[in-house]
Amino acid sequence: MKKYILKLVVFVLLMVGNVGFAFNPSDIVYHNEKIMYDVDNAVWSDTIVKPEKKKVVNQVDESLSGSEDGDIDDQTDQSMSLNTITLTKKMSSNIYKTTNLMLDKKQIAATLTSNYEFLKDGKLIAVDNNNLKYYQVIYEDEQFVQVLLSDEELKSIFPKAEIVKISQIENDKITVTRPFFKSKTLLLVNDTDRQFFKYSYKHPRVQFCDVKGLIKSYKYETITFSHYGDEQGALTIVITR
Repeated sequence: MKKYILKLVVFVLLMVGNVGFAFNPSDIVYHNEKIMYDVDNAVWSDTIVKPEKKKVVNQVDESLSGSEDGDIDDQTDQSMSLNTITLTKKMSSNIYKTTNLMLDKKQIAATLTSNYEFLKDGKLIAVDNNNLKYYQVIYEDEQFVQVLLSDEELKSIFPKAEIVKISQIENDKITVTRPFFKSKTLLLVNDTDRQFFKYSYKHPRVQFCDVKGLIKSYKYETITFSHYGDEQGALTIVITR
């Protein structure tokens, strides 16, 4: 019984001991949601407008509605200037499920390589899970473009994560240390031309959230990151004392 209580206490300490990232789930931008960019002040609004389904009166009205996604509320952020661009996130139909930012149903404002985006401090952060790369979406020369985040910017978003560059991993294996009684959070950052499409962890529990490169371990272990379990090209992370 004492051993069980001790294990429970250790588990709780590890769970609350490391948050790992500094953005809120409410800041995540999902499919068919609208976000707004203030051109004059060069900031993104923290308001995310969710789609609202039309009320279906009968089956005939539903079939004539013309869209399965529903309409977007006419909500606006009063702090934004009049020179504001409103964009709708749409997941592409390609195998990579990347993001398009749409001005309207047909006009694409930006085609991103990312598939997970969130707002933080007036910035739109774009995570490319297929390649383990991280961007900020900025407005430049009247178009939206992706710019790679620096190490300092990554540390401000993931303050408790140790950054592990893919170029630092020799022979696809790296060893990192974890202090006793503490969890270990790592952020894999791809600074090479390698691709990691359809890569996953042998032990899925280590993936901390929908950011594929962000992993968290509560024990000393070996983590394998591979393409459908194939040993060729797999990354091995050994967490030790």
